[in-house]
Amino acid sequence: MSEKTQITASFVFTFDELKTAVLLQPFQLYLPGILIFIMSLSIPAVMALMNGYPVSIIISSLYYVVPFLVVVILFSLYSQKATSKKVFSQTPWANRHIEYNFSKDEIVERVEGISETKFPWTNIRRVKRTKKGFIFYRSQSYFWVPEHAFQSREEANTAAEFAHQSVQNYSEI
Repeated sequence: MSEKTQITASFVFTFDELKTAVLLQPFQLYLPGILIFIMSLSIPAVMALMNGYPVSIIISSLYYVVPFLVVVILFSLYSQKATSKKVFSQTPWANRHIEYNFSKDEIVERVEGISETKFPWTNIRRVKRTKKGFIFYRSQSYFWVPEHAFQSREEANTAAEFAHQSVQNYSEI
């Protein structure tokens, strides 16, 4: 382990940083849409079978239903992106300088001109390290720290060691 007792990660929180963090969790992001898609296909099919419609009619109707659902899903994704940009622009930390100081005992978060928050590692329930950075999960939220926010790869590794020693649910993907 590195001899450093405190590691600093510093970056500007842009919309691109938010997109990166969200895209690293695609299953969580798209799970509701996937479930809606499956239900929208299966419920009418089961109802049609229960009412005595032949399977061939149900299958042929999918040729009309599936393209319609694909259009609806694509429109909702486009709409979600536009909404995300609007919501991001209204958040107080949008395009602000954010600094995280990691030590063996705690994490200190500083948002330029807004706040400074200290919390112990026990407040972190899960840490996921990816090639692009870290996702730290708290009970109801998460925060993103990109790899490029650290001064070096060694400092990022030291922060990873702090997390790995302090958080039971630590993983690297």
